[in-house]
Amino acid sequence: MRAALAAVAAVFALAAPPVAAATETAQSAITYTTAPAADPDLEIPRAQAALLRTIWKLQSGAPDYGAMERKLADTVKAQPDLVEQVKAYGPAEDVEYLGAVDGARHFKVAFKGVETHWFIALSPAGKIAALVFREG
Repeated sequence: MRAALAAVAAVFALAAPPVAAATETAQSAITYTTAPAADPDLEIPRAQAALLRTIWKLQSGAPDYGAMERKLADTVKAQPDLVEQVKAYGPAEDVEYLGAVDGARHFKVAFKGVETHWFIALSPAGKIAALVFREG
């Protein structure tokens, strides 16, 4: 079952263009390789914090639907297998910012034995408007 899930990109939702608000960092034992001085985009730390908190909440089995735009929250609720897939990764070990793609921030997140790519966009209200991830 995990292999079948891994073969499919997990597309949660697409919505508004990103503008961010601050969110708290989800985990403290992660190696951060984002270089803010190299990229003056101040939305990177906000997107990274929102992403890590989302991963942590998914892994805890209690996604924070209040941090998501309604369309995204409804989509996540409808896909419990995706929550189980993220839980199976275990704790994140490394996160690296790779750039912006169509208004979303692209991060590589490494878990023990699994490398994933995440795309996250924040709405003008500071909620997660779009979230996509895939293995590899």
